[in-house]
Amino acid sequence: GRTFMSDTKTSDEYTVTWSYATSSDPALAGSESDIFVVPNLNVKYLDTTEVLWNETTCEAKTSGKITFDLDNKQENKPAIAFFSRHHIKTVKLVELRSTLVEKKEEHTRC
Repeated sequence: GRTFMSDTKTSDEYTVTWSYATSSDPALAGSESDIFVVPNLNVKYLDTTEVLWNETTCEAKTSGKITFDLDNKQENKPAIAFFSRHHIKTVKLVELRSTLVEKKEEHTRC
């Protein structure tokens, strides 16, 4: 559960019980079937426009921002993922490397 430590700090703790057995097939056993428990928090990010009003000049100024609210329990969901070493190597690392390349290209275009 969530513990509020101060106005700006919180702590989350989760307890999970599960069991796992490796395959009896020698081709599927071994280090590639090792399981990694990955805690994560799904957070909804929003692309927003902030409007600032200048009362002296009666003009509005806008700026784009990425916003999120970690205390929004309706949108943010704690989760745990279970990934095998094989899945991490063949799927997750490939996804991360691809995303890194895309972000570097976006940064270069800016």
